[in-house]
Amino acid sequence: MRDDQLQPNRANSEGQEPLSPENQQMLVTVLSNALLQAVEKPQQKAEEPKEFEIDLIELFKNGLDANLIYVDATDRFLDLLAGVSDPESKRRQYGENSLDGQWFPGDSILSAIGQSENRFTPLQLCVYACTLANQGTRYRATFLNRVVSSDYRELIKENQPEIMGTPMEISWETYDMYMKGMRKVVTELGGTARKYFGGREDPDGIGSFPVAVCAKTGTAEVGGEKRPNAMLAGFVADSNYPLAFIVCVEEGGYGAAACLPIASSVLKTCAEAMKVNG
Repeated sequence: MRDDQLQPNRANSEGQEPLSPENQQMLVTVLSNALLQAVEKPQQKAEEPKEFEIDLIELFKNGLDANLIYVDATDRFLDLLAGVSDPESKRRQYGENSLDGQWFPGDSILSAIGQSENRFTPLQLCVYACTLANQGTRYRATFLNRVVSSDYRELIKENQPEIMGTPMEISWETYDMYMKGMRKVVTELGGTARKYFGGREDPDGIGSFPVAVCAKTGTAEVGGEKRPNAMLAGFVADSNYPLAFIVCVEEGGYGAAACLPIASSVLKTCAEAMKVNG
């Protein structure tokens, strides 16, 4: 790119026009690219100066929106974090014209069973489990229920449930199938979580464990010589206890061994507290 392609106008105080929308969008793309490179390759030696230099102070004076740079970089960074889950994301990761960027039937199969190059945060997986429990209705995730004053007398802020987007159309047949399947992970012989949450001796969640839990254990490969991350996601199959959960133990190996004791203890405590306060 030549310097005549990026010609920011001088400050408005000099009587010149502000940045055009086209120039601003070009600059947003260039600067968000720089942010992404800094995140992806922070240890690399700085490249040689390009054909142009950008005076950020002057650009901001002329109306360049810093928030646009942040939003553009964040959206694209999250796309990279999500990994490969469909043809578009694979082309984005590997390049549209490369062999690695092509989508094959095997990619569909691997992606469907969670064996593709998916990358999700624990919070995203928790929202996913919550959405399954709600038969396709997805709620905004928040870290706080409410904020009160230091003396606990004044309610400063309280988050309310907020539905995100249009609910997925999950049929009752599909809903019933995965509910039973995730419950059998706990109650059936061969289930990877059968030694916890009451197990086979407590199929209805009314005996040794206070609630009926639906779960899925997992082992997330991270590459290299590291052990895989242990993963466990699920929810309580009881509308009186609206609890969804995710447990991730980095380099914890097999999901059941590392995650189940943690989830079992936390869920039991939460359920008993809700029962007492309910």
